[in-house]
Amino acid sequence: MDGVVIPETDFTKVIRRDTYAAIHPTRPELSQAGRTVVVVGSGNNIGKAIASAFGDAHAATVILVGRRQNVLEAAARELEDVAKSTKSPTHFRAVAVDVTDDATVDAFWAQLAADGVHVDVLVQCSGTFGQPKPLLELGLKAAHAGDGAAGVPALDDMMAANFRGPMNMALHFGKQSSGGDDSKQKYFVYVSTNAVNMADHNWLALRPDYILSKSTATYAFSLLADGVSPDTLQVLSFHPGMLYSDAWPPLGFTKDMLPFDEMELPAHFAVWAASQEARFLHGRYVYATWDVDELVSSAELRARLDGDHNYLRPGIVGLTNGGHRV
Repeated sequence: MDGVVIPETDFTKVIRRDTYAAIHPTRPELSQAGRTVVVVGSGNNIGKAIASAFGDAHAATVILVGRRQNVLEAAARELEDVAKSTKSPTHFRAVAVDVTDDATVDAFWAQLAADGVHVDVLVQCSGTFGQPKPLLELGLKAAHAGDGAAGVPALDDMMAANFRGPMNMALHFGKQSSGGDDSKQKYFVYVSTNAVNMADHNWLALRPDYILSKSTATYAFSLLADGVSPDTLQVLSFHPGMLYSDAWPPLGFTKDMLPFDEMELPAHFAVWAASQEARFLHGRYVYATWDVDELVSSAELRARLDGDHNYLRPGIVGLTNGGHRV
């Protein structure tokens, strides 16, 4: 499409657009056998694809979480049928949870505990895009019914959906009892966005409420990682790529208009992120399009990660801890 520039990085020499061997969920090294996985925002699009990928990796149970029970149940039935056809042992469940409602979130985790269910992997990929308005025009609180703007998310709503709710889920996840074995490792995977590092791009800059709320969450999960060993709770945030979803047609885009990445790429990357192979990226923010083979094998990258705590983390451009320009 003329005049459209796709935001991208050249962090690795190879930029992936579709799945490949290193992140494929059928690799024995990425097996999720015996694990219970919760995928938030999994009724459709990338969340559903991620849930499917964990089925390919033979997780014991994948719990689909979102706001609409009927949509989740339909997705769970479809994924269950796929699992049976591929001889995957994975069982899919659907549980409606509004992450912006503290009581609902509390009840979800309380019920899991009462049922003796320990969650090994939490993938957080729910969120909302907000409005294409400057922050000064948005307002903090949602509009009142009857003024013609009811239901339009304001800044409070964006922060609740994109930061506070996901953080609440992560805190419950990290604090859950392991049935006497509190050393059992857990994996938290956050589906972030390139808006956190490309906020000045002409597309992304149109939605500062989205940038603010997603950046807050990405930074918060980096700080969460600082307080815990990856051997206890491994944390990784990633940008999923340029994906075609049901959000694009209302904007006038068809799949052939832009070089969209395949949905399996971030879905399979999420499985890799929930493995020991991704341990060296604990607390970091990366792109699903970056080549994992390069990331793993690069001695230069590993040295930079070991020597610079702020590398691939949110912060102030141009400054380090010592106040020296990078």
